[in-house]
Amino acid sequence: MFSVSTWAKDIYTANYELYWGSMKVGTVERKLSQNGDTYNLSSIAKPQGLAKLFSKGIVEKSRFRLNGGKVLSLEYYYEQRGKEDRTIKHRYQWSTNALNIDKPQKMTVNNIAANTIDLLSFQHLVSMGLASGKTDFSGSVYKKSTEPDLYTLKVKGKEKVDTPAGKLVATRIGRTNAKGKNFNLWCAESLSYLPVKIEYTTRKGDLARMLLTKVKIH
Repeated sequence: MFSVSTWAKDIYTANYELYWGSMKVGTVERKLSQNGDTYNLSSIAKPQGLAKLFSKGIVEKSRFRLNGGKVLSLEYYYEQRGKEDRTIKHRYQWSTNALNIDKPQKMTVNNIAANTIDLLSFQHLVSMGLASGKTDFSGSVYKKSTEPDLYTLKVKGKEKVDTPAGKLVATRIGRTNAKGKNFNLWCAESLSYLPVKIEYTTRKGDLARMLLTKVKIH
């Protein structure tokens, strides 16, 4: 089991089942590893069944450093292959507060906010924050464009979550943006706030969901 005080330094592999609506469409494996004073977080989604007709999988990778209890993004990579191919590659230059976007097209964003974080490391930031007692989070993330997506998430209480890894008491934290998209994380205190359930609802009402199946500490 994770220790709340040392969670950020624990190296782990977490496995999830991936659902689209009520249909299981694949699996996700997330790994945290350490290389010197930097951390590497990866997320690999593998489709199964009919989902293979539309996607060959999604790979996300981020590299970050811990700085005074904060997560400092260094690099972010996203690759989707299938019916629609898409690649995103970001590099953060904090000495000049700049974001270098290599893909989908080469450009630079200057004067990024100090609370900017990449899409994958963001979930690690939430886990660390909950472990230290935070109840709300705000900041900026960049996706495909040079305009940041401003987010605000708040703790919505504790709930019992039924997962393939067992029934867990988890803190629910989430957001609803102006376009009606919902995003919720359920983070279990017994696992030092590792996400055990993740849900995302689109404007069309489609629901994507991840449920924890197992966790291994290396």
